[in-house]
Amino acid sequence: MTKTLSIALFTSAALCLTALPGCSSYRDSGGDATIAITREASAQATISEFKTADPTLSKFFDSAIAWAVFPDIGKGAVIVGGAGGDGVVFNRAGTVVGYSTMRQLSVGAAIGGQNYSQIIFFQDEAAFSRFRTNRTDFSANASAVVARSGAAAANDYTQGLAVFAKPKAGVMAEASLGGQKYEYIAK
Repeated sequence: MTKTLSIALFTSAALCLTALPGCSSYRDSGGDATIAITREASAQATISEFKTADPTLSKFFDSAIAWAVFPDIGKGAVIVGGAGGDGVVFNRAGTVVGYSTMRQLSVGAAIGGQNYSQIIFFQDEAAFSRFRTNRTDFSANASAVVARSGAAAANDYTQGLAVFAKPKAGVMAEASLGGQKYEYIAK
């Protein structure tokens, strides 16, 4: 790869990451309660939307030790792509225990954009601990199950995680997770 191409790719990646909407808004707000209330309400609405789209998701809400809800993840690419969004983390009792941001960077033949919601279920304390210590990431070939009627019934946890995505806008044939990085912020 030429030095000029490397610099162009790095610059494009940096621009994609800085342009992501809403990343870290809770932390950057200094803990503004209004932002927290808005995010929590949005997360609750997203949970309702997922449950309506696929009632079989109840098995994950019943079995998970915790879950992270990302109401709006924006993803865009022109060769170099990026994605990002803010989430709310709930424990088994449905109580908010923290917040999270997700960022993703990709390089390759890609163009376009999409918005989607995502829920990550944590099967056990080990999986949830990895998330809380910012050690949750996904391999390049990992993908989420697109939430639609009956989809959850045929799926189970993989390495302590189950991930579901629901398209909001744009085209989403597959919800690719490779390269997603999470930051957890305790409440």
